[in-house]
Amino acid sequence: MRTGRSRALTGLVACWLVVALAVGGVASGAAAAGYQDADAACSSEAASSQFSLLLLLENGNVSGPGDTVDLYPDTEARLVFCDGTTAQVTGENGVWSLSESDSLRRTDTTDTYYTVRTDADFEGDLTTLIDQTTGEDADGPTLRIVTASESTLSYLEDPVTIRYAGGTGDSSGPVADELAAYNRSLTVAAENRSILERAANSSAPLSADVTATDLTTTRSRINETGETLSVALFASARNGTPGAADGYLAHQDHHDRALAAFDESVDTYLAAAAAEARTARLTAIGALLGSFVVFGGIGGGIGSWIASRDLQSIRRERRRRSNVGYGWGDLKKAFAIAVLGVIAGLLSSFLLGSTLLEVLL
Repeated sequence: MRTGRSRALTGLVACWLVVALAVGGVASGAAAAGYQDADAACSSEAASSQFSLLLLLENGNVSGPGDTVDLYPDTEARLVFCDGTTAQVTGENGVWSLSESDSLRRTDTTDTYYTVRTDADFEGDLTTLIDQTTGEDADGPTLRIVTASESTLSYLEDPVTIRYAGGTGDSSGPVADELAAYNRSLTVAAENRSILERAANSSAPLSADVTATDLTTTRSRINETGETLSVALFASARNGTPGAADGYLAHQDHHDRALAAFDESVDTYLAAAAAEARTARLTAIGALLGSFVVFGGIGGGIGSWIASRDLQSIRRERRRRSNVGYGWGDLKKAFAIAVLGVIAGLLSSFLLGSTLLEVLL
């Protein structure tokens, strides 16, 4: 049931990720569809003015007059200047150029666009960052360079960082609480697994300092916090949050393996503990049977010796006096003494073997 649900959610995440990349949102510069061609961008609906300054992103987005774009620091973008549906030439021989700015750092220039990277904080009209020789001022989008909050799924073999707009940069994103709870669960699980593994490899597994309640609680917490984090990651991925889709898929795989590893540790420990218990029982049975033989033999031997002594006395008397009787009554007496000796030996064995019986029971 869980596997089917995970596959369904995985498929939905992939679909929503495609939609998110197509629609836009806060951009991080991750490659997807690729930049649009400059002339094609000028022919799009984004170029809504006669002179339009366009911002192109590597995911295929094009933003123009009236749009507001939030970008993280160090995000790559392209600037295109349109006259109608035609991209205009850049540089000294062209109709526009990019001004020196601390907010946008130029990294490449072609005949029709500038490639830039966001740098310092900025919020305003992009047209204030260009120089143009056209008679009419251009219209462009509003750019906001925002600080990102980051939540890193550091427990993964290949850690994934999820970035959120408008945060404080101190791991305070929407999944931060869920991530912290899951990390705590993993820490407790690792401690329990370490205890179980040491005990399973020792000569006394039953001495492990862990209870069934501890193990049940730990497993429940792993499952609960892991599922809660899955829901939070899924919601972030659906909203197009950078890194959330990859984080969700990787977390699902890790979560399943974490539960399986914990179960395996418990199974290994229980097998070792059961083996120790069987050995203890066999040892107790052997010791108890041995005590039966020893003490019973001693008691029976004493009874037999007493009976033998009485019979020898009767034989001596018979040599002196022929009328001394020797019948079934004398044999019953000897037999009773022997039986009493055996019973006394067995009782002694039970009394001395009380601790062994506790092991068996």
